[in-house]
Amino acid sequence: MAVRDMMFGRKARRRRLGTPEDVAAAVRYLASEDAGYVTGTTLYVDQPIENLGDLKTAGWDIDARYRWDAEFGKFMLGFQGTYWTEWKFQVGKDFPLTSYLGNSFYGGNAYPRWNHVFTMDYSRGPFLVSLENTYTSGWTEAFVAGGTHEIAAISRWNLAGTWMGIKNLAIKLGVKNLEDKLPPYTDVSSNGSHAAGYPNAQASPLGRFWYTTVTYTFK
Repeated sequence: MAVRDMMFGRKARRRRLGTPEDVAAAVRYLASEDAGYVTGTTLYVDQPIENLGDLKTAGWDIDARYRWDAEFGKFMLGFQGTYWTEWKFQVGKDFPLTSYLGNSFYGGNAYPRWNHVFTMDYSRGPFLVSLENTYTSGWTEAFVAGGTHEIAAISRWNLAGTWMGIKNLAIKLGVKNLEDKLPPYTDVSSNGSHAAGYPNAQASPLGRFWYTTVTYTFK
């Protein structure tokens, strides 16, 4: 089992605001012979305070694994989780550091405090069965029209079985989102997406679905 304390910080990559001269330089380039073969490209000279601010994050990583052999097969448990204790962002130089931990007030992007993946594998002979749970804690979201509401935690169970009875061949049959749960409703879009209605960075809109894979390893 491993527990790691982590702290990250990001310093600004730009230390000044954009100027009209910056835009003029880009225009001169596009109008010059040097840009003769620049086609189908959009050149952005905007967001003058982008990356001017600092980022401070801190938290704990947990990684635990346990394996044991029984008379009727082998078991392995795994647990990987992250708990954030700090997530502060500064939108620009000389702006205050603002905490966005446990909310999605910064552009609709959510920063939940806790997420984990739990796995349990059972194997016997050529058979392997895997059960997985993914979990993300809830957060607070601001309505577009004003006010706030709580976004529910997201938990998904996945199940898969693999047969490896022929050398170099593995056949897997699995089901994602075993309980056929819908993602929680969100009022704003996130991660730069124009699609609102669900948190696309934390959950898939897909319900329960089955899949199969056939893998052959050439040696």
